[in-house]
Order: sequence, then structure tokens, then C-alpha cells
Amino acid sequence: MRIEIDQSGKLDFPGPSIFAFSNGECGSIYVGHKVKLKVFNYYEKHPHYSKETMRKRIKVRFFVACVSFLLTKLKNRKGKIVIDNELDSYQDYLKELLIHRLQKLGFSIKQVSIDVDSVGKKSPADFLAGEVRVGKRKPDIVVSFEDLIPLL
Repeated sequence: MRIEIDQSGKLDFPGPSIFAFSNGECGSIYVGHKVKLKVFNYYEKHPHYSKETMRKRIKVRFFVACVSFLLTKLKNRKGKIVIDNELDSYQDYLKELLIHRLQKLGFSIKQVSIDVDSVGKKSPADFLAGEVRVGKRKPDIVVSFEDLIPLL
């Protein structure tokens, strides 16, 4: 089964970010602006890289935490996961980190393949993320900073 994941609203921009998946079943999470600020502030207190490199790595780790949290809501955990390409030059790092997080959450990586590619504007995941963003549909979960900490 193909599971598509899309994001609406960039993590490092003001306002909320929505993550949605679709594959027959669907789900969405809402990450509010204040939660996003807390995550960036949390990382800025633990500098291990130059500021520019750190900012990019934080975005990838934050993105992976959100995707991991979203995928915990998925009932059928077998198949191909296609994540919309939001972070161009960090695809390998994103996949490596996501595999590690999913294993920690109990996913059988032998039954899952992960691709970072364009899911397209006609994707049900893109449609769902957009509807949640504009308020036509409520998110399944409003994510708190505490929800994300174990996944960061």
C-alpha cells in the first residue's frame, strides 16, 4: 500500500504547520506556531553546529518528529511511504533519521520502504492538509511540545 504524506505550512515560517497522510485511511496533525517556537528555542539552547547548519538540521529533525508522530496513527503499517519533498538537500539524512525513529516506535522496517518525492497537488494528503489549514476540517490531533520531545 502507498502512504502519501504532505505538509502545509513550513516549519520555519510563522503560523501553524499541518501534516497529513492518506492511503485509504487518512489522518492529520496540527502543529501550532507556539509549539514550533518552543522546538526551535529548545534546539538553540543545545548548539552543536554552526548556526546555519544547525537551523537546517533542526528543520529536518523537527520534520521527522512530526512525520513520525503522524505515522503512529496509521493502522496499516506496511507498504511504501512517500513523503512530499519539502527539504531538498537533506533527503538521505531525513530517511536515515525517519527509519531510526520508526524503529523506536515499533515499525517493522522490513515491511516499509521510504521515498522522498513529490506527491503532487492532486494527492489526497495534499488536499487533506489544505482543508485542515484553512479550517474546513479539524485536525485529528493538535500536537504539543511534550508530544514531540521524545521524537526530537
